[in-house]
Amino acid sequence: MAKSSGVMPVPAVFENLRQNEFRNNQGTAEYRVATKADGLYFSVRQGDITATRRLEYFIGSGAAGRSYLTRVGTFLFQAPVSYYSAERRWQVSPGYERSNDVNLNRPIEPSCLNCHASRIQAVAGTRNGYAAQPFLEDGISCERCHGPGERHMQRMKAGITGDKEIVNPAKLEAVRRGDVCAQCHLAGEVRIAKVNQAHPYQPGDLLSDHSVTFLWNSRSAVRRVNGHFEGLAQSRCHQASGEKMWCGTCHDPHRQPAAAERVAYYRKRCLSCHTPQDCKLPSVERERRGDDCTACHMPRSDVRDVQHATFTDHSIPRDANQQPSSERRPELIAFGGQQASVTEEGLAYAFIALRDNDRILGGKAFELLQAASAENPSDSKVATQLAQLFDKMGNDSRACELYERASVDPEAIAAAINHGNCLARNGRAKESIAVWQGVLKSSPGEEGARLNIAVALYQSGDLSGAEAQLRETLRLNPMSSKARQLLNEITALAK
Repeated sequence: MAKSSGVMPVPAVFENLRQNEFRNNQGTAEYRVATKADGLYFSVRQGDITATRRLEYFIGSGAAGRSYLTRVGTFLFQAPVSYYSAERRWQVSPGYERSNDVNLNRPIEPSCLNCHASRIQAVAGTRNGYAAQPFLEDGISCERCHGPGERHMQRMKAGITGDKEIVNPAKLEAVRRGDVCAQCHLAGEVRIAKVNQAHPYQPGDLLSDHSVTFLWNSRSAVRRVNGHFEGLAQSRCHQASGEKMWCGTCHDPHRQPAAAERVAYYRKRCLSCHTPQDCKLPSVERERRGDDCTACHMPRSDVRDVQHATFTDHSIPRDANQQPSSERRPELIAFGGQQASVTEEGLAYAFIALRDNDRILGGKAFELLQAASAENPSDSKVATQLAQLFDKMGNDSRACELYERASVDPEAIAAAINHGNCLARNGRAKESIAVWQGVLKSSPGEEGARLNIAVALYQSGDLSGAEAQLRETLRLNPMSSKARQLLNEITALAK
């Protein structure tokens, strides 16, 4: 965990640069990664358009791979290239696999960094703006698991011993103990934050007071990268232990066993509950396979949300070849038997329905969000998701009404962009430009908002203003074909 983020070294030494050229899955873009005197860079070519960016920071310990962050001014963006350790090769980053476009301005929000870096220095009022040093500590620091250290330091300076300010996860009750790990290792299908939290999650809290994590009611044969916690909860080992078994039973958060120790290290943990005689393999086969319990019962398998990587199956199946049952109709359930509100359930279904363009789930989300909106009309998240569902139904007037309602919240960026679109369609160009400009103050990489401003200025005859917006778009994302096409049209008119 201490290696889960950091500043890129000069020169980079972890990654294999012998397989440093590749194309995206569609074959429309060519990538290359190479070192220069001041660090590691990637370049991309699509048609006759090229761009180069320095990889400023890394995310990921390298056990499975690494992703990278680029910086433009004070704003951080995800790089479209990642390194996959098992294959020792470069490929497109997670989330870019199905895209024909090369997007260089995907924002890195504080929530993205939170499980990889410590003491994040986000700029208030922005979506992805950070101080010159975006995080003060690489990786996961002590406070992530042991709580804030300031009061402990004050008490120690005052000579107070026997301090209980520092949280020891192993001594917490089972649910709170597990929540220390679950804060980052329980992703589920979707996680919905609770509103009106008194403070962010801290070790010792109940995670259920801060968020609700939703899973499908039937286990999927395809796993997710961050499914360790839910996998363990599904295992017979965990269920039979009476909550005695937890992540710390097998993992030492302060130490990772060396490769030569790994098999014996984890076998010892298995044998703390089981005996060698529990293994049902024939003796000849057992001798052939060796003493690696995890090879049979915690195999590495493909995951749904990251290509080119495999992750350990923490459900500890007796037979790794047995396919999980999925006979029941898929429904979202809250992890751990938690009771979810109508709002939380509606937001969860809407997130998946809009992501996957699923009409059936969209219908369920619509019913839930209608009820949630009636309960709390000022909830901007509900209004935004409900507006998008109305959009898909072709009910433009109702969608625009909800976008306007949601856009009062400065964090409701998608709603604000669409509210501006509604104003523009109704001939209120100046108002729409003002709305989009407000979005760009928070998140300058929102290409849709900037292109909308450029088009509005272009249509009003302000060619120089439109040109300035397009050049700024291309500074942030040189690969934007839409911005380049419109800029060519404007410069041709100016001549």
